Amino acid sequence: MRKAYYPILLGGFLAILLISISYYKNAERRALGILEREGEIFLESLVRSSRNALKAEKKLEELLASDLLMSARLIDLLDIGDRRSLREIAYINDLKRIDIADPSGAIKLSTAELAKLPFPDDSIKPVLSGDRAARAFQWKGEYVVAVRREKAGGAVLVYKSIESLKRLEREIGIGETIKSMGLMRDIVYLLLQNEDGIIAATPNISKMSRIESDDFLKKALAEKTTMHRFYEFNGLKVLETVKPFYAGGKLVGLFRLGLSLDGYRAILGQLRRQMAFVFVGFLLAFLLAFLLSSTLRTARRAELQVSEMTRREEEIYETFPLGIIKIDRNLKVGFANSSALEIIKKDKSEVIGKSYREIFPDDELGIMVNLKEGKRTQKRLLITEDDDVRYIDIIVSPIGESVLVVLEDVTEKIRLEEKIQLSRQFEALRELSRGIAHEIRNPLNTVLIVAQRLEREFSGQVGDDEFSRLLETLKAESSRLEAGIRKLVDLLNPTKIVPRKDNFAELVREVIRDMEPEAKERNIVFKEDLDDLVFPHDREAMRQVLVNLFRNSFEAMEGGGEIRVSLKKKEGWAVITVSDTGRGIKSSDLGKIFMPHFTTKREGMGLGLALVKRVVEAHGGRIKVHSKPNEGATFIIEIPYG
Repeated sequence: MRKAYYPILLGGFLAILLISISYYKNAERRALGILEREGEIFLESLVRSSRNALKAEKKLEELLASDLLMSARLIDLLDIGDRRSLREIAYINDLKRIDIADPSGAIKLSTAELAKLPFPDDSIKPVLSGDRAARAFQWKGEYVVAVRREKAGGAVLVYKSIESLKRLEREIGIGETIKSMGLMRDIVYLLLQNEDGIIAATPNISKMSRIESDDFLKKALAEKTTMHRFYEFNGLKVLETVKPFYAGGKLVGLFRLGLSLDGYRAILGQLRRQMAFVFVGFLLAFLLAFLLSSTLRTARRAELQVSEMTRREEEIYETFPLGIIKIDRNLKVGFANSSALEIIKKDKSEVIGKSYREIFPDDELGIMVNLKEGKRTQKRLLITEDDDVRYIDIIVSPIGESVLVVLEDVTEKIRLEEKIQLSRQFEALRELSRGIAHEIRNPLNTVLIVAQRLEREFSGQVGDDEFSRLLETLKAESSRLEAGIRKLVDLLNPTKIVPRKDNFAELVREVIRDMEPEAKERNIVFKEDLDDLVFPHDREAMRQVLVNLFRNSFEAMEGGGEIRVSLKKKEGWAVITVSDTGRGIKSSDLGKIFMPHFTTKREGMGLGLALVKRVVEAHGGRIKVHSKPNEGATFIIEIPYG
């Protein structure tokens, strides 16, 4: 009878053995798969952060070159001939030094001492010769822009220390990103290398295998894909994940990430110990049922260990600056990190465990296409809320039985690009205004000269009061036209703003008095709520700001209405609010109204609000607008107080 059980026991032994091995291998694969996915997510985040760092470095250099170019052209336009004025401009624009060279290359005026002055004469020869209108270069630790002088010949050179730019580049650069991410738990090392060697790495790396001598690294580059392998680093076995890094369509290098195998080994070690216990129990003649139960318990523990790794994975996601959301195949949200909740403006209780369709009824994240086709998708979402616009980049990737959604708020990056574009447009406007001023001033000077000659040569002979009155009118109107031209050029050059402490409420009341006759003709009423606040501001520039805002309100209230003006102090800011009861602004136009040449009027150049924003920002302030169609518009200006 006992012999009859032998086949059963043997069959049971083999069955349990096969089941145990299967569970062990499956748990091993799952644990390794989670570790590999952890490496992929680390590198994906690092690639995106590195691309943003490269773009930010380039934008910073472009913005610096543009600002220096504008400063040099302004100095040439003003035709400054004394050192004191030159130093004032250098101080206002935070310039290290300003030189004015004659056509031979000799310095005739400088903010520095001429006797001890080193000078980059070779670098500006193309500008002096007329081959180039301007040139930017680095010289002796400074960033230099040289601009050819239009009238007098020679060149204007402006210098700015590049140490601050380099410090910003170091803070946002790839090397700093690698060092900060290298401090995360379970990361043994992290580096970026190309065929020439290591570009950036964590401090514990001094030497690594070169790409040309490592077939695994060459294969990853050739196939342009993410790959994994076990690798020995300083006598320690790690899981290495590698990923090619491209920026602007060009290969920068290869990221290599070494992850610790401690957790992975702990899981496998525990699995092996538990399996040994099961088999020892079988050899000691434990019942088949006990052996099976023990094996099932072992498998359950293995699953718990895998769940623990999943929990650790979510802890890692929580440290990411990008938003991470995990959604299962039943459209249930299983995880969302703090960054994701902040981006979608929801609490954790409103998201975790809820249906995706309940949270996003219009499939704003676009995961339905991903679930249907099983492909990685990418889109940009535009969100309009409280008269503000946000831009969110969304990447949706299938991961096993779930979908991983990566969110990034790129609003500030887009606004930086818009600011750079706005700066370039204003540069074009400044060039246009200079051309107009030049064309008007030449004949205007001729008119003034003729008027002076008539007064000098004929006033005593004619003896006519009407003749003298006409001459005075001619000279006065010519001077007024010259002042208007100078005012246009000044408005387009915010660097000429000179704030002085003054009572801003008096300025508001003065502008209202000047415009009240026109307001009465249009059946428009002003209502004031002004506190007497004294803070630094350029009176004439801010007068033009108020005039432009009131003029916009006039044109928005064709049938009459009310303009409410308030001036209050709030948390260190002087807050000027201008509200009207006009036709309002479309939500689609709110993001464009401060752009040059944008207008919804039949007449006008679209420069008024662009100049308003320029002047406010030159004061270190900011301007916002709230409006809905047919509900009026409210412009809020905030200027630093004190």
